[in-house]
Amino acid sequence: MEIPPGINDRDVRALWDCAPVGLCVLDATLHCVIANSWSGWSDDAAHTGRTLFELAPQIAERLSPAVRRVLTTGKPIDGLELYWMRGDIAKISLCNLSPLRDAAGMVIGVNCALVDISTRANIEAAERRLSLEIDHRGQNLLSNVQSLVRMSISDTSHDVDTTLGVIEQRVMAMGRVHNVLSREKWISADIHEIVAAEFAPFVGQTAADGPVLRLTATAARSLALILHELVSNAVTHGALTVQSGLVDVTWTRNDSGLNLCWTERGGPILRGPPPQMGFGGMLIDSSVAMQLSGSIVRHWDQAGLRCVVMMGEAVLAGDRTAPASGVLLGRRVLIVDDEPISSAVLTVALTAEGCEVLDAGHDLDEAIAVIDKTGPFDAAVLGSTLHGHSTQPLLDLLRRRTLAIVHLGPLAHHLPDLADGAAVEPILDSSLSHANLCAAVMAALAQVLSATR
Repeated sequence: MEIPPGINDRDVRALWDCAPVGLCVLDATLHCVIANSWSGWSDDAAHTGRTLFELAPQIAERLSPAVRRVLTTGKPIDGLELYWMRGDIAKISLCNLSPLRDAAGMVIGVNCALVDISTRANIEAAERRLSLEIDHRGQNLLSNVQSLVRMSISDTSHDVDTTLGVIEQRVMAMGRVHNVLSREKWISADIHEIVAAEFAPFVGQTAADGPVLRLTATAARSLALILHELVSNAVTHGALTVQSGLVDVTWTRNDSGLNLCWTERGGPILRGPPPQMGFGGMLIDSSVAMQLSGSIVRHWDQAGLRCVVMMGEAVLAGDRTAPASGVLLGRRVLIVDDEPISSAVLTVALTAEGCEVLDAGHDLDEAIAVIDKTGPFDAAVLGSTLHGHSTQPLLDLLRRRTLAIVHLGPLAHHLPDLADGAAVEPILDSSLSHANLCAAVMAALAQVLSATR
């Protein structure tokens, strides 16, 4: 192609340099003829004439066979994915190759164009994770509904219409807590909101009181069903059968977890426990034991039913009113993790302990930029990979800034090697439940921060 009149070589070179893609020309022996600045290889004496393997050893093994194929066949190749590092930054590029011909039409070299798709690849990876998460939640929801329907039908004490009504109300109870969790991005739910949703039809006959506490998504769903069953029982047999009846729910935090007390009064006089426990009672007992890591005690007082539901520590997603104390108080903690849910849960939990939490983002580029720009911090929580790339490039940078690093990973051998003589850096299994992972991270941070005081 001839250059139009009025456009000189300097104009072409300026256009070449400002193109938002990496451009280079390789000759038939895979030596660099010219390259623009976006490619990362300038065309000065340090690069011109060097081989592809000298210029880009990370991608040469994958790129060179494609270049030779273009030289041999004269046919272009589009969409070749290349993974490489520019300094400490992981990159993903799409490479297009086209033949460079002389005046006689002979192939004498190859034009290479590299488009950085790192950001797009990160977004696509996040979308894939989100799709898997939605599928997982959908399967769980269907399993829960199927169990409710199957066990409700097995309760032969009801006719068909009554059974359908019971199923509908139980599914609606699940729907109410799902609305809360959806608004909270499926991280956690405020116990006040869960109780208020179940008590909404009975304003004036119900009361709720307790500290501001957030429950994990699993615990929130289970507690919503438990409260629904207790409300249904009160409407059918207990305090809510009469206008003068009252129901109080209170909860308190203790060393072992959470206690919730359900108290009815003003209803019919109770003569003792029912002769046979129905499905609702069995659902409550199994939910408390299996989903809330706890137990339930029922007191069949004449004045009304009183229940105490004791739940384990794992149900708590973070107590925002707990007094901040101990070694974590006032510490600045950097979180580098590409799993948004665990990152958000850790942020809530560490903030509740009095930490200032710094988010380093979810890819290597963003993390390095944040680490470079942020002020001093006391500790770091580091995932083993970011969008499929090792976090090894971050380690030296982090170790120059802090002695307290906690690693997260599926298996220890997938994590970066610890430097010789480095401070102890705990390695935690990232497949733990979010509640258990929070507890483990906070315990590990407290340990390493105490050791580095």
